[in-house]
Amino acid sequence: MRPKLKKLKLKISYFSYSIFLITLLSLITLFVTILSPIIDGRLIATSLLYVFLSVTFLLSVALFSNQEKIHPNFNKILFIVLTLAYSLAYIWASFSYLFTNQIIRKQSIFFIYQIFPKTTVFLALVSLFLVLASIILIMKRKIHLLRIGKKRSRKMKSIILTSSFLLIFFMFILPPLFQIFNPLVELQNQGKTVFITTEKIESEKILNVKTNLTEPNVIFILLESVSSERLGSYGYERDVTPNIDFLAENGIVFHNAYSTATHSDYAQPAYLSSRYMISNEYRNFFDKKHKRKNIWEFFDELDYTTGYISSQDDLWAEMNEYFNFESLDKYSYSLSDGKTDYGSGLAKKDYDDKTMDEILVWLDEISEDDPFFLYTNLQATHTPMSYEKEYSFYKPDRIISLGLFNLNSIDTTINRYDNSLRYVDLQVGRLINSLREKGVLNNTVIVLSADHGHDFHKRHNVEGHGLSIYNEELNVPLIFYFPDLEPQRIESHVSHIDVLPTVVDILGKDVPKEWIGEPMKYENRIFFYSQNHRHLLGMLHNNIKIIIDLNKKTVQAYDLSNDPGEEKNIVNDGFYDEMILELLLWNHCQKNYFSEEKKNEELKKYCENF
Repeated sequence: MRPKLKKLKLKISYFSYSIFLITLLSLITLFVTILSPIIDGRLIATSLLYVFLSVTFLLSVALFSNQEKIHPNFNKILFIVLTLAYSLAYIWASFSYLFTNQIIRKQSIFFIYQIFPKTTVFLALVSLFLVLASIILIMKRKIHLLRIGKKRSRKMKSIILTSSFLLIFFMFILPPLFQIFNPLVELQNQGKTVFITTEKIESEKILNVKTNLTEPNVIFILLESVSSERLGSYGYERDVTPNIDFLAENGIVFHNAYSTATHSDYAQPAYLSSRYMISNEYRNFFDKKHKRKNIWEFFDELDYTTGYISSQDDLWAEMNEYFNFESLDKYSYSLSDGKTDYGSGLAKKDYDDKTMDEILVWLDEISEDDPFFLYTNLQATHTPMSYEKEYSFYKPDRIISLGLFNLNSIDTTINRYDNSLRYVDLQVGRLINSLREKGVLNNTVIVLSADHGHDFHKRHNVEGHGLSIYNEELNVPLIFYFPDLEPQRIESHVSHIDVLPTVVDILGKDVPKEWIGEPMKYENRIFFYSQNHRHLLGMLHNNIKIIIDLNKKTVQAYDLSNDPGEEKNIVNDGFYDEMILELLLWNHCQKNYFSEEKKNEELKKYCENF
């Protein structure tokens, strides 16, 4: 009996194999849809769209492979390659959506490749190997994919035609019928720019003051992943930031400051050069050399001694390609000495107390008669929120995680974050005390902010930063400490893009023409975005906040005066088309500004009022 069993061959048809794959992929789609954090009409329509895509594609491949005019072996190989490649890509995209809530697109692939180039190539090679290994395995086992009869062939053609019609229905008919996609955003995705004349906003400066200090020292402190709500001076109940709160009590505090982006590689360059970072549809790789001026270049031209001392790895997302470090008298980041304290890949960082040690040594080397400019970036508050053991104050604070699975309670996570922020605050205190001891604190301007915020509470079904442009990720602390100016608190909405021009204006200097921002004004439009594997645009004007998802082609609108938590989407309750068009036009204006090809002169006329 056994010898006969060995001679048996597994016989399945192209049609049967395709039906099996369609069923498997449909079950995966159902699984992913059920586990999605937000189930709405758009998600259901998209899920059905992909089911009918699988039916159409896989049955079409089966029907094509059944043609007698083509060589049987070629039919077999072609069928295996196409179905396996499609299935692997479909499964990868499905589980990627499950963990990121973002469909894999060109933008996602560019983002992943840019951040993890070796990993991306490795995964591509592994996928290719799996396809080839599957082919060899199937050929070796002699799995025959038999032709099907004429009657079944006619049934297949009917199924393919039906699924093709349903595919077209879910792609082109259903979305506009039920407004699943916003028609104005759909025009943008089709490359059709709608030109509108925007209002030029003329309003008063928010800070119409000048300092009496002559050539004061200037320090810019940028915190990492700190929302304004985490500081005592902004209402946080724990006494985590007494030194930063000292600057707030004696300085100008902006209660509604907005970062331009919710991820560092866009937020930091924009803040330090007063320029937006949107240059194309998918990702800014800082490969285009446009005119720009970093804040330290401005002070270098004023004969200041300039320093840049950071705990960050500036190689992250190639931010170092954007900054000009040649004008700095002192440049130091985490890899400068070849040693780092924690992190891996492009996130190798130094402990902030060591960074502050280096800052204090550098300040001791500067002559008291020479004004200095210092920029420092403190990193402890970024995941994994690293600090040395003696700084563990709130407990428990030990974070345990297994890949994508977080095993920590929210209290433990908050404890660790507050410890890291308290640790950062102690370094700010060391700097303030050193300036006080040297007798120069009263002649030193300090500007403190954060590159973006961070949400621990999943208030909009996302955790962390860079994944949304809701206020919990956008609102950052912003404190101006001018020793001779009266402390005040400002409630008006302001943008990071205007910080440099505002500081320079208070110092009585001319704003460089390379900066896009201007001294802060009332009623200004504020723009922000996230452009990683997601593509989000946002605008705030007159307390109405518009969010456009260019991937999903959807729009949200919130009235922040009545809904500060952004809980009720009112885009269908009011007439916000003009604001949507303004935001889309602004996006086109940014890309046109950075275009290396011939600029659209007609578009430039419409961009002047931005």
